[in-house]
Amino acid sequence: MANRRTKNIRAAFWGLFFLCLCATAAGVAFAGEDTHAREDQILKDILSRYQAIYTKYRGIESTVKSVTMEYDTRTGNIKGRTEIVMYRKDYFYGEPEIKVISYIKDGRKKNPARYRSWEMKQGFLVFDSAGPDRYDLKVAGREEISGRSCYKIEVTPKKATAQHFKGDIYCDTETLAIARTDGGLGKLGFPLKHYRAVFDYRHAGRSSMVKAGRVEVLVDVPIFYPRTLIVTSIDVLSSAYFE
Repeated sequence: MANRRTKNIRAAFWGLFFLCLCATAAGVAFAGEDTHAREDQILKDILSRYQAIYTKYRGIESTVKSVTMEYDTRTGNIKGRTEIVMYRKDYFYGEPEIKVISYIKDGRKKNPARYRSWEMKQGFLVFDSAGPDRYDLKVAGREEISGRSCYKIEVTPKKATAQHFKGDIYCDTETLAIARTDGGLGKLGFPLKHYRAVFDYRHAGRSSMVKAGRVEVLVDVPIFYPRTLIVTSIDVLSSAYFE
């Protein structure tokens, strides 16, 4: 039972990571004062560009390094450390292909073939053609992210489930390229008590791709997995679309 619940915890991380990895889009520049009509146009422009990407490409292939630390929140003690390098081929609409390149558990090298990446049901993308039916989007002002002026877009699922994203997406005010996503799952199921993921993006031409992120998950499974904080830091070593 404990193993099954641990799988679900890791699945939540990788499912949200894929949603964020796929949040890449090109944009156009806007000038002048923000108005309600212009805010609507910003959202329409982002949606149209994402939909063009989802039509042209089948997904994103990437090499990802992740370091996961587990802490007992009652004592502050470290319960474990896992370091993984994996190749992922994530489809926008389909099951991912995954190959683990290296696996280190508590400082000891393990056989990569013995590591399993447990995946949850594929998440609902925010900016595809079905996005407006699944999410309410709002331009909620501007903030500076890593020295870039960005629109803050609030994303609220219309029907919250663990397959929905809930949080904020920050888009560069000049290009509309994604600078950061900050949020979690639309609904937390047992044994999750807290979930937050922040991903920063790099420019790739007129698009943006995930470059790094941090996920914090608090779980509580009495006896088997009590009050455990799981912190995963990720670095995307390389990424590109594939057709």
